[in-house]
Amino acid sequence: MIKTLALLYLVFWLILLVLGSFVSLNFILSSQVAFFSSLLILFATFKSYQRRVNARMRDDKDEILAMQKELDDEEEEEWGEQDSQYKQGEDVKEFSLKNEKERLKKQKIKLKDLNLTAAFVPYRLLAYAVLILGFLVLKRKEMLDIAGILIGLAPMPIGAFLFGVVSKNVK
Repeated sequence: MIKTLALLYLVFWLILLVLGSFVSLNFILSSQVAFFSSLLILFATFKSYQRRVNARMRDDKDEILAMQKELDDEEEEEWGEQDSQYKQGEDVKEFSLKNEKERLKKQKIKLKDLNLTAAFVPYRLLAYAVLILGFLVLKRKEMLDIAGILIGLAPMPIGAFLFGVVSKNVK
């Protein structure tokens, strides 16, 4: 999977180099700064989410097991009650989509559920700083080509989209 993604971005990098050789040196420099900055941002984002998921799995493992045990106990009690109600001829409450929607509307969204901590990871902030710094250095040296920056940033979302389509078709 990672090899396919790396190969895809290698092809994009080579296309940028070939395209830049026909345009100008400023285009090549701008597109390369943008391309490698966006790769750095992608890598930092991936690592931050990977760490977050691993930490959450480690922390929530016991909680999940306890919740599963609790759910199993509740389900066992519920089935026992339903069996006794059926034996007595009483009506049993059935699951209703309407009741479930009402229950979900009553749930409050907490700040910790908004996932704001993933946005402020130092590695990601550093990666964005590299992009901004590269932009400013190119501007200061009067070598900035806006089209080169935009075209250098474009392979990242295009590559992610193509990788998603290719990996979905492979499965």
